[in-house]
Amino acid sequence: MIMQIKQNSFNMYINSKDYLLNQLVSLEVANYRRIGKLDNGKYAREPIGYHRELTEIYGQLSKESIIKLLKMKPMSANFKKGMAINLDDI
Repeated sequence: MIMQIKQNSFNMYINSKDYLLNQLVSLEVANYRRIGKLDNGKYAREPIGYHRELTEIYGQLSKESIIKLLKMKPMSANFKKGMAINLDDI
């Protein structure tokens, strides 16, 4: 019974706007770092406050808009594998 409640809570979380927002911001940070690698040969650190500012800006979007952005943005196979949901299923 307790395991079922935990599983249901987890499923509700991964379908929430907060989870999707966190995935979108994490993807932006990862892409920022990769661009630095392409430009300079080493991963770049994002500016201080970058994550917070992106969360604030993207947080104003609807859940549907966040899903659209996640589906549009390029992401590595490792990033896709690390996501708890398959974007094609939403």
